[in-house]
Amino acid sequence: MPAALLASIVSLGIIVPSLREWIDKFLTVQERRLLLGAAVLLVALAVMFRYLGVYRLVNTWLQQFTFDEFGSWAEWVGALGQISIAVLAVYVAWEQYVISRDLTIQQNRITQQQTIDTYFQGVSDLALNEEGLLEDWPQERAIAEGRTAAIMGSVDGSGKAKILRFLSKSRLLTPLKRDMHLGRPILNGQGGYAEDRAWGLRVIDLGVMLAGRTCRGRICGGRS
Repeated sequence: MPAALLASIVSLGIIVPSLREWIDKFLTVQERRLLLGAAVLLVALAVMFRYLGVYRLVNTWLQQFTFDEFGSWAEWVGALGQISIAVLAVYVAWEQYVISRDLTIQQNRITQQQTIDTYFQGVSDLALNEEGLLEDWPQERAIAEGRTAAIMGSVDGSGKAKILRFLSKSRLLTPLKRDMHLGRPILNGQGGYAEDRAWGLRVIDLGVMLAGRTCRGRICGGRS
């Protein structure tokens, strides 16, 4: 007994300072008060139950308890626990699938946007070049149309809508009036190029690129 008491005192001398330092570091004053109040409340309830006879009533109930019925209830509780675990596993698997699907969709959107940005840059470089698409260079126009046809088949409806808006606002789909000998577009006198809807030549001719992709006034999710 003296050895046990001495070991307890020495251990408390080591543990208490470290425990106090941990409490001061990780718990605020309000949290320390709350923890102390909860501990005091538990002790007070234990003492009250002792003098109110709660422990005696529980002891009497346990002595009258049929342990065979307890075993049956335990089996039911165990079965419910296994069912709950299975339901929880299904829920966790479903959440993982949803998270994985959302991440995949987000990554696909990022990749698609990068592809569209690269396409915009490539077409802009061809169109803004001194000998670019606005001149009569069929090979460069063919390259631009090839790029457009390729990207139209690899993006969704929103991507197609972005591409069409870019081409439309850049007037790359507009039939431009051209010099029949040099192929160069003719200025309209207002800082732009003259249009010729009947005989003009488009920089990029979509042709049949959108064939099979239209659906009731929409282009696979994007407005036509």
